[in-house]
Amino acid sequence: MSQDTFVNRIVKDKFYQGIGNRIFAERKRLGWSREKLADESILSVETVRKAEQAESCSVLVLTRIATALDVMCDTLVPIGSES
Repeated sequence: MSQDTFVNRIVKDKFYQGIGNRIFAERKRLGWSREKLADESILSVETVRKAEQAESCSVLVLTRIATALDVMCDTLVPIGSES
């Protein structure tokens, strides 16, 4: 693996981890379980788990979760060096 590829992977992982952390924080702020968020966002519990644990999060998943949490998508997306 080249150094550029390695660095890109780290940046990507940190980006998705930031999204997962924010989803988790917003869910906890509302006092919701993963099951409740899954129901409200019309997603499976497994999909919510993957988003929170930075395994997978498509734009559709992010949009559904943001809508369920009643926040804008950009609330869940880390900008710059934030995580």
